[in-house]
This record gives sequence, C-alpha cells and structure tokens, in this order.
Amino acid sequence: MKKNVLFFALLIVFAATINLSAQPQPPANLQAELITTWHGEIVKLTWEPPVEFQLRFKIYKKNGAVSDTGSFYLRHNGMWGQAFHDHEVIPGETYSYYVTAFNQDGESDPSDTVEITIEEPVQADPAFVSGTVTDDSDNSPVPGVKVIIFPQENFHRSVITFTDSLGNYSADIPPGDYFVRYMKLGFWYEYYDNTRYFDEADLVTFGEGDSLVIDAALEPFTCPAQYTLSGTVTDADNNPVVSKMFVYRLRHNSHHHHHGQIITDSLGNYSVNVIEGDSVIVFARPLDFTLMPEFYEDKATFEEADRILIDGDVTDINFVIEPKPVFENSISGSVSDSNGVAVMGIVNGFRLNTAPSERRCYTTLVDSLGDYTLENMLPGQYIMLVKPEGDYLPTFFRYDGAQAPHWTNADSIEVDSISMITAIDFNVIPHIQYGESVIGGIVHNNDGLPVDGAYVFAFDNTTGVGSFAVTAEDGSYMIDGLIPGNYTVFGDKYTYTNETTAEVDVDYGQNQYASANLVLNGGENTLSVDSESEAPANYALGQNYPNPFNPSTTISFSLPEASNVTLKIFDSLGREVATLISGDVNAGTHNVTFNASGLASGLYVYRIEAGDFSAAKKLLLLK
Repeated sequence: MKKNVLFFALLIVFAATINLSAQPQPPANLQAELITTWHGEIVKLTWEPPVEFQLRFKIYKKNGAVSDTGSFYLRHNGMWGQAFHDHEVIPGETYSYYVTAFNQDGESDPSDTVEITIEEPVQADPAFVSGTVTDDSDNSPVPGVKVIIFPQENFHRSVITFTDSLGNYSADIPPGDYFVRYMKLGFWYEYYDNTRYFDEADLVTFGEGDSLVIDAALEPFTCPAQYTLSGTVTDADNNPVVSKMFVYRLRHNSHHHHHGQIITDSLGNYSVNVIEGDSVIVFARPLDFTLMPEFYEDKATFEEADRILIDGDVTDINFVIEPKPVFENSISGSVSDSNGVAVMGIVNGFRLNTAPSERRCYTTLVDSLGDYTLENMLPGQYIMLVKPEGDYLPTFFRYDGAQAPHWTNADSIEVDSISMITAIDFNVIPHIQYGESVIGGIVHNNDGLPVDGAYVFAFDNTTGVGSFAVTAEDGSYMIDGLIPGNYTVFGDKYTYTNETTAEVDVDYGQNQYASANLVLNGGENTLSVDSESEAPANYALGQNYPNPFNPSTTISFSLPEASNVTLKIFDSLGREVATLISGDVNAGTHNVTFNASGLASGLYVYRIEAGDFSAAKKLLLLK
C-alpha cells in the first residue's frame, strides 16, 4: 500500500514537472528606443527570445508610465521574430511595454517592463498641389485617376486623391520630398515626370506654404496579341469528361487573377483565349462531382501547378481525371475579408499523416458568393489552406480567425466517413500592393536543393501588414510592391519547417532591392531530372539561377534541333545591355553564365530567339 501511495505521489510530481517545463520561458532583455523611420517617429522594441521551437510573441502595452494607474492591453497577438515597431504612438505621451512568448504549450510569464516618452514634432504649414490629367492620344481629361503623392522619407504619410470629371485634382501636402504616381485602368501607370519606371521618376520638393501645379498625360494601354490555349479532358479509359475549365493569370509566379473559363464540349475538348506574355495555370473541375478536379499535369495545389508561358497558341493541355473516393463526407465554409465581402480563391485540404503514401490533398474553388465545399474525402485529420484570388494573403484555417501563414499553426479538423463539417470559414486580409521596393532570394532545404512551390512572406514590423510570393522551380522568389520599412521574411510549405527568418530593411534609396535567402527543413524533393542523353522535345527558356543574383547567374535553354540563337539582356527601359549568344547552337540543353558586375542593381529581362521560338523572363540583380 505504501509503495502504491509513493508511486502515485511521484507520478503527480513528475506530471507537474512536465507541465511546468512545457510552458515557454519569457523573453529577456526587453529594450525600447525611439527611432525615425519611413513611418515617422515610432517605438522599436527588441528582446532576446527563448530557445524553444516555433515561438510567437505577444506585445502588451499601457498608455502611461509603468507606475501610472491603468492596465496593460494586448497590442499585437502572434508576432514572429524578435523585434516590434509600434507606430500607434502620439507625440508627448509616455508608453509602457512587456512581451510574452507562446506556442501550443501555453504562454510564458511577462518579460521585464520598459517605458518610453515620445518627443513633440515641429509643426509646419502645408504646401498645396494641383494639376490636370489628360489622355495623351487626344488631350481629353481623364476622370477617376488615382493620384498617389508619397514621401521619399515616410510612405505611410502618403496623400491619395482622385481626378474629378474634368481631370483635375488637388491636395494639401506636408513639406518634404515626394514622388507622384498616376494610376487608372486602361492606361499605362505613370510617374512624374512622364515615365513608367520608378527608377526614372522625378523627386518633387514641397516647401512650407508652396503652391505647385503638376500635370500629367497618360498613354492609353494597347492590348497585346491574343492566342488560344486548348486541350482535352478524359478519364483513365479515354472517355470524354465534361468539365468547367478555369484559366488564371499569374503575376510574379505568385498572385493569381481569374482570366477566363469555358465548359468542354461533348468530346471533352476546350479552347480559351489567352494573352501574349502572360503566365497562366489551368484548372479542370468535372461537372460530375464524383470525379477529382485538378490542375494541369495532375497537380493538386496552386503552389505546384505547372506555369504555362503564352508566346503563341498552346495545344495539348490535356487532363486525365481520376474518380474520388466514395465517402459521404464534406468540409464547407466561406471566405471573406474583414468587411464581410466575399473573396474568391482556391481551397486545399491537406490530410495529415507522417507516411507520405498516406497523404492526400483535395482542391476546390471558392465561388462568387465566397462559398466552397470539399467532398468525398478519405477519413483523417486535415488542415485547410485558402489561396485568395487578387490582392489578399493566403492563410491556413484557425477557429479563432487569426491569420496562420505557417501550416504548423493551423487548427486540424477530424473527418470521418460520414462527417458533414460546416462553418470552416476563412477571414483574409489584403497584402501590400502599391510600394516600389522589392525583396527577393532563394529558398533551399538543408541539402542545398531548391524548394519550389513554397510561400515566402514579408511582414512589415511596424504595421503588421505584408505581402508574399511563391517560389519557382529553382527556389527563387520575388516580393514586389513593398513600401519602405523593416520586414520579417520567412518561408512555409506543407511538410517543411521554417529554419531561418530574416530581418530586412527596404527604402527608396540604396535598399530599394533587398535580398533574403531562406532554409526550409524536411519535406520531399519534388524536382524532376530529365535524361541528358536525349534531345529536348521542345524549345524552352529556363528561369535563371540564382535569382536574385550578384554578380553572376546561369541561364538555361533547350533546343530540339540545331538553331541560330540570339540571347540578349535588356534593362527595365528596354535598352540592350548585353549579348550572350549570337550564332548557331546545337540541339540540347545549354547553360550560359551572365556576369553583371558592371551593371547597377535592378530588374532586367533576358530574351531568346531561336528559329520561330522566342521567350523572355525577368531577373533581379541585387548588389
């Protein structure tokens, strides 16, 4: 009896010890400093994180000194990294902070507490700017033009206005140095003075009390050539499968926008118009819902879907559709933004299992009402991912509605053979779109191999908003449209864990283009290797590697037959800066090294012409 009592007492002590050790340790050495950034005067918090894996941090704040009455409140829930920039501060006021760490095992005790007082700024009289925007082709006024006047030193104090019915606009502007951008659908975007490229834009100085007139003439957009993309949808027995075909245009391999859809005919054939220069993905959804939908080449997710470059008519984009497993179950829900507006997109359900042979991924589309349903799923535990269409960030599902860019932070859903699970709703947030800075790099695994189809996120440490990209086949990514600031950059892909997180500063000076290479651990290598003993079946131009690069990168291309080849490099203004090949080249796959040591950082284009084949791709030089 005494032995049993002693055993249970030791068991209780051991359990208590386990629970205690599972709770994360608090962050240490919390520091607060007042800094001047692109966002103005802000408070920067830094701390030393505990050693536990996959930690996030909660920022607590009090309006007043530590000794003042009043309570701390949660300022930010779910911070990655080890720094936070608080822009919600008022000059002349004092603020106090502490930080906690948390993971699936709970939340730590508070860190040490700090306080800081914000300095009063010097007030200045505003300047006044006005102008007229006209159509460059006929000098007629252009109403509804979005005019963005953004400071060189503080993007978050940008002034945005629109032209009226006569093409006129006006605004009060705090003194400083500014860029001006004009945007309207149907016209080429333009910067002052008369350039499409930010690198060539004029900087305008607004003095205290100044009055300036800045006019613009926008060039109407000319549509590029149209081609057709066609193919056939059948089952494994070559029977036609009537399907709805969806074609999505891509921007930088990552952001998708609906381009067109069509239903196959009775023989399973389809043809859809596409635009020269676009990169697209194609999705087939059979009208018979007992059959599996899929992306081209039997791909289950947007991230791994084959990208198709449109440089002429594209044929034989064929699908062979498989039957779904027969289960009377489903997961359904909706996708909307913070205002409750429906958002279309692509939803994936990933079946959790440590054995790769037991993993499954199911895909469905979100309709125009924001609703989706996944059906006929193998029983098991699932996590859900939405890739919204347009200008929103992807996220995994959480019951608390919080954003979850890491799959390891998703809430799992148990599905049995008869589950009808509802209300698995996503709330999505917009990504940054209107800045001019770029972060790029390479994502690879611990063996140094590139990881394709991974998400890379960049979150502004001041505002908490961010943007993303999807890595290409060579592991490269490029996140553009960023506003100046300090960003936390990290990667994510299902079955991988994030090994590195980068802190990156971008601005409109020397750091307009910044680089961050990342490592993901785990997963399986999905890259295929072609036999080098056989001539390629088609002409092809590969993405340069590495990209971004400094100062050298490798460009690959394939020729099914001997051809006269020219391979040239152009800058963002279309000016030729280098000729890499000009002459006859034998059939096969070839690699060419481009050394850009004499060029400035920025975006460039490389273009190949071989016989009747031509193609172009972008590359990013970061020094």
